[in-house]
Amino acid sequence: MENKKNYYLTLFDSEKIFVQYLKIVFGCILFSISVNWFVIPVEMYNGGIYGLAQIIRTLLSRYTSIPLPTSFDISGVINLLLNIPLFYIAYRYISKQFFTKTMFCLLVQTILLSIIPIPTEPLLKDMLPNCLIGGVMAGYGLGLMLRSGGCSGGVDILGIYFLHNTNRITVGKISIAVNAVIYFICAFLFDLNIACYSVIYAGIISFTMDKTHYQNINMLCFIISKNKQLQYELTNVLGRGVTYWPGKGAYLDEDMIVNAVVISKYEVKELKKTVNLLDPDAFVFMNEGITVDGYYLKKL
Repeated sequence: MENKKNYYLTLFDSEKIFVQYLKIVFGCILFSISVNWFVIPVEMYNGGIYGLAQIIRTLLSRYTSIPLPTSFDISGVINLLLNIPLFYIAYRYISKQFFTKTMFCLLVQTILLSIIPIPTEPLLKDMLPNCLIGGVMAGYGLGLMLRSGGCSGGVDILGIYFLHNTNRITVGKISIAVNAVIYFICAFLFDLNIACYSVIYAGIISFTMDKTHYQNINMLCFIISKNKQLQYELTNVLGRGVTYWPGKGAYLDEDMIVNAVVISKYEVKELKKTVNLLDPDAFVFMNEGITVDGYYLKKL
């Protein structure tokens, strides 16, 4: 019985990892389409490190005689090179798993940015629809990467680093702060009108990314079960501390165990799968949006 349970838990972990990487690829596709179809054709600029890569590409194109590829935009490659120093932060201060997934995100993103064709003419004439559609697509794509345990590098790495150390700073907020500097440079060097629309685009990305990632939405979960091993399995699978105490079922006067755990909203599905696997008859109820004081590990 124990071997069978371990087999299903291993199978569950493998399925979870596969789904995470699938979401990362889908997020990279959304982000890359947003950039190549809605940003570059209207000469807008992204924020963060990728925006810096776009600025470098524009400066190289306008003020140097360095031959640049004409078949694709080299901003993705420059972005990959600029992220190399930030990989140390991901590896040293966050986690090896996050580092691996972030590397995967960046490699897939760089390839997609290089192969997805850029329209010769903007798909939408007006700037505002480009900001709205492109911003929602990019923000949702980046949010999926974060929910899956990785990110597109750059400012997101710094955001996740600060997320582990404070409850007040979200990935979206630090992105806005860094983007303010990037767009000031854009306005000074290039075009003020383009910089203003780029700010709108970045704001929509940050808002959508925070809503998709929802790393600040906490859930208080109570699981009432007869399984005496459930609390230990929840600790192993979720990496969360579980508080439990004995209880009694009033209807049949049966012995129960009441388990309490605080998780982030995106861990709910994982908790339900674990509970259903170990005790399908367990009673689970949750309270959303609680405030947590004291030590509580912020996860991706």
